[in-house]
Amino acid sequence: MKLDEYQKFCLDTAFFIGSEDIREEAYLTIALSGEVGELANWVKKWFRDEPRSPEEEAELFKRMKGELGDILWYVAVLSHQLGYSLDEIAEYNKEKIKKRIKNGTQRGSGDNR
Repeated sequence: MKLDEYQKFCLDTAFFIGSEDIREEAYLTIALSGEVGELANWVKKWFRDEPRSPEEEAELFKRMKGELGDILWYVAVLSHQLGYSLDEIAEYNKEKIKKRIKNGTQRGSGDNR
């Protein structure tokens, strides 16, 4: 599946609580943060519960896969709200990383490297 096709699917399934008190972009960012937190919690359990059986690890990875999907959904919808396609976001990020590799700053910190 192409990124922009997935983004269209996400937009077709998106709905917002709608409120004068909160912008859609803020709502989506808060929801995205929550999903990242849920993924982090599964990663914590991955480290905490070692050793585990292969079946238990497979189940844990399946749960992480689900959270990654939720994260991708929110990224797709938030990107659209900000005026970008997922293809644009991916291309922009690819060029940024290539520039960092070229400049030898991939392992540095901060945005301007």
